[in-house]
Amino acid sequence: MQTFQETAILFFKNVPDPRSKGNCDYSLPELPVIMLLAVFSGADDIADSEEYANQKWGLLQRLFGEDFIPPSYNTFWWLLTRMNPKAFYGAFYKWISDGCISSLAGKQVNIDGKSLRGARNEKGNCNVHIVHAWVHEHGMLIGQQLTDEKSNEITAIPALLEQLDIKDATLSIDAAGCQKNIVEIIRNAGGNYRLAIKANQPKLYVELVNLFEEAHKIDFDYIFNCDCHEKIEKNSGRIEKRSVAIIIETSDLSTIEVINETTSVKGKISIEKRYYISNLIENAQEFGARIRAHWGIESFHWVLDVVFNEDDSKANVLHGAVNLGTFRRAAINIVKGDTELKKLGMAKVRRQAKWNEDGTVIKKYRGACKCQIFLIKTP
Repeated sequence: MQTFQETAILFFKNVPDPRSKGNCDYSLPELPVIMLLAVFSGADDIADSEEYANQKWGLLQRLFGEDFIPPSYNTFWWLLTRMNPKAFYGAFYKWISDGCISSLAGKQVNIDGKSLRGARNEKGNCNVHIVHAWVHEHGMLIGQQLTDEKSNEITAIPALLEQLDIKDATLSIDAAGCQKNIVEIIRNAGGNYRLAIKANQPKLYVELVNLFEEAHKIDFDYIFNCDCHEKIEKNSGRIEKRSVAIIIETSDLSTIEVINETTSVKGKISIEKRYYISNLIENAQEFGARIRAHWGIESFHWVLDVVFNEDDSKANVLHGAVNLGTFRRAAINIVKGDTELKKLGMAKVRRQAKWNEDGTVIKKYRGACKCQIFLIKTP
């Protein structure tokens, strides 16, 4: 308990406190810790966090002392809506990830964005969109960047990359990130890239389509520095054939084509073609694995939507939506960073933390049960 409190104070000490100094009944680390516990136990909004604090009064007294009194709704609301979101999630990621991810070198970092669809402005438009940096090898979030209401991922990705040490890492980014300035940022920082190409880069897209069409006509004969790989998988009655072909154009540019041919249970065939570029020189099988690994970030988005009901959250005042979203992402990182909790899965961990009287998670060891408060597992 003491170690946990000390690390919480250490990492949140540099987060600006938006409250008036003479009107603070709770320290800054106390309130985020309570909200993290609440989100872990099924809380989806501020009202749920207030109710959690009242229901788990005994547990919170163990953490903060016998004289601790549960905070009110207004206390949580004021902090969430006014706390600097960048400083807040920066502290969270450093706190949770330091003990798990010492370096990004040799790892694949997937970049993708997600909208908080429930956070709408007065005009009914969704005005909160967050770009994530997801480390594939760990299944953990390492950074995020909020896009401005009038901006998009093209401006958010460079800001996100500035937060990370990407030397010798490989950045996997969808077509929105296929921009010259983003490639320059990655290469100048010593990183590698794998970018999807779509119609937003029409000239390059047409060149790649024509290049591979001509290559297929001659079955890739007489084409130097090329490689092909094919894999067939059966899943729920469907048959998917995945073909990957690369043509190395120069010493630092590989062009990649991926063809997915899916045969349904009824025999209907659908074909999808996608194109990529990369500065890496690898074989077709390795590129195919990298491209499939990119979709790990989609499973992370699925957990946010299905397990945490993020799209149903109506928080939209000032920074409330982003800061509340940071708690959800921090909870996922804690589970992903612990081998045993990861086996249980996020949904089961949340249920156990909610059901058990003392907020513990039950882990089974060779037929015996052992209780452990999950927060002790954080670095």
